[in-house]
Amino acid sequence: MKTGLVWFKNDLRLHDNEALCAAIATCDELVLCYSVEPYLFETLPLNFRKANANRFKFLEQSITNLQKNLEAIDGHLIIGHKGAAMDIPKLVKTFNISTIYAEQEYVKEELDLIRNLKNVLPEINFQLYWGKTLYHKDDIPFSIADLPLTSKAYRIPTSKESTPRPTFKAPEKINAHPDASSNNFPDYKIFGFTKEAYGTAKPYVEGGEDKALERLRYYTFESELLTGYRWSRNQSIGMDYSSKFSPYLALGCISARLIYEAVEDYEEKI
Repeated sequence: MKTGLVWFKNDLRLHDNEALCAAIATCDELVLCYSVEPYLFETLPLNFRKANANRFKFLEQSITNLQKNLEAIDGHLIIGHKGAAMDIPKLVKTFNISTIYAEQEYVKEELDLIRNLKNVLPEINFQLYWGKTLYHKDDIPFSIADLPLTSKAYRIPTSKESTPRPTFKAPEKINAHPDASSNNFPDYKIFGFTKEAYGTAKPYVEGGEDKALERLRYYTFESELLTGYRWSRNQSIGMDYSSKFSPYLALGCISARLIYEAVEDYEEKI
């Protein structure tokens, strides 16, 4: 009996999630988790938070939506609040995990966290999958060390010589560990937010995969705003001048490759 752990990070979606699909395909039972990292909301030496209550609420909305979608296919989501370095080893021990499935990272803080976990859990097999960018890092005509410093110098050769890989379909069924169950998102007070700060926080767009896909449908086929993007993108006010995909991409509520496929479909039909 192989029990795997799916560790969600900035890939808060069911669609185009290779780590989730691989875990479902190769494990008998799964435990699914997300760990809120306290350092994301700590107060910096200059006396302001690294991320404020708006970001916290957007994360809460996104995680809650992910949990709902997982439960709809017989999954669950265990949400920790002490950070992955503390939460995940406990889950590994409790559920006798043999393999951890997660998305690859590329920024120092996230890479350090994975490195520390590997040191703490040397007996665990880590299966990491690249899923953050439109093009897979193995498909672009540059080594990571030689990436161009400007968008144009990267974009033109890459678009000519590379093709985005097809998206992974959202799974329809999860064989969850029978002893694992979802829990509530941690209280804002744990991270030092006041009732007033949390209560008045209002993200510009609502978080979650469902809202991201809804926004994609609206910006393309429902409103046809995509047609005028070239002329409207440098405006500053309102919901219709730009796509508003950025916050969803930041937490992985939507996949860049799914947006690409939607744009291709739009260009063909509209």
